Amino acid sequence: MGQALGGDDRVISLVHTLRVLLIVLTIPFWFRALDGYDAAKRTMSDISILATPLSELALLAVIGLAGALVARLIRLPAPYLTGPIFSSAAAHLTGISEFRPPHELVAVAQVVVGAGIGCRFAGLHVRKVLHTLGLAACATAIMLAGTVVFSVMLHGTVDIPVPALVLAFAPGGLAEMSLVALALGADAAFVSTHHIMRIVFVVVIAPWVFQAMERRRAARGGMVT
Repeated sequence: MGQALGGDDRVISLVHTLRVLLIVLTIPFWFRALDGYDAAKRTMSDISILATPLSELALLAVIGLAGALVARLIRLPAPYLTGPIFSSAAAHLTGISEFRPPHELVAVAQVVVGAGIGCRFAGLHVRKVLHTLGLAACATAIMLAGTVVFSVMLHGTVDIPVPALVLAFAPGGLAEMSLVALALGADAAFVSTHHIMRIVFVVVIAPWVFQAMERRRAARGGMVT
């Protein structure tokens, strides 16, 4: 979308990558400093892959793959992530499965996501990264401040912990925030649902907004800045 409107797609991608990276590096340390978070006392899952029946692992794999394929067919945003989320939620809500992923799989997923974020910097000049880092840091700080303020305000009216609200409203990626929620012992379903709705809202609404801006620009015969 940014490229279509005349923006530099490399800068846009780098800003979003740095935003996610800064969020992932900031929120866990913030919880540790202010909320007394202790990773040793909050395990992601008490289930080991060695104690998990192969049938349960196979069922979870089938559920995830089926969800990804259906999501891709109906063109959901981030189909390989949102599809398995919806299919797994449906399977667990209907009682088809009560299995939770073993902590080894969750740890591997975190390693893969972290490595994926880092790989996006391949081929970039250090000077370009440092310049864009300043822009991303300012934007991320503003969004994080708003996240914390509204999370504290909402906590006063609903019975939801502030950490869960912060993770749900944080301007991070769906996969990253869901995994951080698992690692911090927050409600991952609550967090991921908010980020799915945010993505869907942005993907659906943003093109309409840009089209309206283009029509307004064409009517005026000027430039939209």
